[in-house]
Amino acid sequence: MMWKKVISMLLIAAMLAMPIGCGKDGNKDKDTTSGVETTDTGDDSAETDAPPKTPVPKEDKESDKDTDTENETDFSDDDYEPAQVTKKEYESMSAQDLIDRIKDVKNITEDEALALYSTYAYTNYTEDFYGREENITDEAFKILKDDGCKIPYTTTIRDNMLHSENANVRAYAFTTIGGLFGTSSEEEKMAEEVLAKETEPVVLFAALRSLGGAVSNPAVAEFVLNMTEHENANVRKQAALAIGSEWAMGIDGMVDAILKLMGDEDEEVRTCAYKYAGRLHDDRVIDPLEEVLKDSSLVRFHDACITSLTYMWYDYPSHRYTNERAYRITIDYLSQKPRNGDIPYWTTVGAFRSASSMGTSYEDWKKEATYFDEAEINNLMLDIVADQDADRRGREIAMKYIMERGDDASKESLKNIMENMTEDDPGQFLMSNTYEALINKE
Repeated sequence: MMWKKVISMLLIAAMLAMPIGCGKDGNKDKDTTSGVETTDTGDDSAETDAPPKTPVPKEDKESDKDTDTENETDFSDDDYEPAQVTKKEYESMSAQDLIDRIKDVKNITEDEALALYSTYAYTNYTEDFYGREENITDEAFKILKDDGCKIPYTTTIRDNMLHSENANVRAYAFTTIGGLFGTSSEEEKMAEEVLAKETEPVVLFAALRSLGGAVSNPAVAEFVLNMTEHENANVRKQAALAIGSEWAMGIDGMVDAILKLMGDEDEEVRTCAYKYAGRLHDDRVIDPLEEVLKDSSLVRFHDACITSLTYMWYDYPSHRYTNERAYRITIDYLSQKPRNGDIPYWTTVGAFRSASSMGTSYEDWKKEATYFDEAEINNLMLDIVADQDADRRGREIAMKYIMERGDDASKESLKNIMENMTEDDPGQFLMSNTYEALINKE
């Protein structure tokens, strides 16, 4: 049903952590003032406000080189002054000092908004690019928000930031486009023009976060695929996340790209590729996932691989797709013996613990997923609970599965297992406490 797909897409969008906000075609100068909802405290996923005229660096007296073609983030105190504040001055200021530069905080102008947003030039991003280190600019926006102030945000402001001389400002601007409801064609066209000459990793990363749901646009798809080859691991990781979504299903090059990223030299990139490849629902990703699960030396990737396979056969929470082979590999992995503290990796036991409560989708899915055997799964979970060699945390997850989703016979079997558990069992003390808590909760 269409509503299920819409909800699924919204959930994937949340996963991508894209900022909320929709641009409209032909709305270049529309004022979307929204009461400082763009105020950012370091998380770029909740911004809808920003800034007009891009602050221009002072004239470079020593060189006439094109500032658009080289690394543009290292401005000295003397050659860049957003809001007429040098980096040295900024470092000695407080958040209130920044606010005091605004004439009337209840009537902030576009120029004043731009001036304040442009001081993001002097902030530092975290190592993974997902946030910023503590800074007075974020603090200033929080103060304004708490005071109920409104910060204007127009597409003119946004476009000026996207063409800023400073990479941090451009990165911030990218976080203000797109959102849970997608990007407009105007935003995508603008992004294509800006990204044609962009080289800064932090900006490319921000663009991937915001445009990840727009890969049906050939230009965006090409950008995402190109970023899988980028030298910066953060950029490649975000490209893997953009590819590993249902938006990328059926788009040329996406499966080949995620398969290549599974062999990336960076382990975080590989993990991301393993974990989200299943969202493409393409059988070509199954073999490499299975091979990793067969290799005990790669146990650190096992949770990601099981998650990916589970997307394919269980498809929580929308329950729209089925895949018998992915199901069989998952069950075989959890069933293998002898178990030990590493295999199966304890978190994999809970890969399909939840069922959707969205209407009747789960029941509809079960009719299609003829391979899904609840009795088989209940028996598997009971076997894991009883296995002293399995990781205690995984055994507790299996116990919770039975208590939450098992039938009466399975719950009675669980009761017998727990009553006969001896002190020789290394998990006896903690598991008994967990079981008692679950019984009391019912």
